[in-house]
Formats: sequence, C-alpha cells, structure tokens
Amino acid sequence: MGYTHYYTQKRSFTDSEWHNIRQAADIILRPAKDVIDQRKGSDQKLWINKDSIRFNGIGPDNDHETFYLPKQKPSFDWVRREGKWVKQPLLDDKFHCCKTARKPYDKYVTALLIVI
Repeated sequence: MGYTHYYTQKRSFTDSEWHNIRQAADIILRPAKDVIDQRKGSDQKLWINKDSIRFNGIGPDNDHETFYLPKQKPSFDWVRREGKWVKQPLLDDKFHCCKTARKPYDKYVTALLIVI
C-alpha cells in the first residue's frame, strides 16, 4: 500500500485546454531537475508533447509509479481475461491512478492535477 492519487478523464481535452495544460506542466515540471527524471534514454523521462504528459521521480529511491495523462480520452482499456491481456471498449470515464508513496515528486503530481 502507499499514497495514491486517483483521477478520472471524462472526455478528451480540447486543443486550447491541452495547450494550457502543457504550458503549465512545462512551468511546473521542467525546473524540477533534482526531483523529476529528465535523463535521456530513461523510460521514466519527463514527457510533455501533443499527445500526453508523463513523468516519474528520479530512481531508484525517489521514483514510484509514473504519472500519465493523455490528451485524448482512451476508447478502450486493457483487461486480463483467462491469463491474457485483451482490449475492452471503454464505456465510461477513464480511471487513472498514480501511486507516489509521498516521494518527492508527489508535490508535482499534485500541482499538475490542481491545474487540470
């Protein structure tokens, strides 16, 4: 168990909304070089682009789960059935979560969720 942020995505973001969210993410996250993973080649690297935002703390001691937010609300979810991962149409809001365990990057997850 650990400290977790739960959030739902009810719809896709408009271009204008996404522009504002990306701008805020850039202001909030890029200066946090001592907390947010920005290393080239890292699969946890800060990512702010036209499709999504994702980031994690710097590992191995200060990372946990990756924060992820897509611009477009997904149309499907992956579910496990009979031991296999299969796509299932998403009929409701998209549920997201990010367990930070209150590690140093938690305040940046919180700040971005407040902006959104």
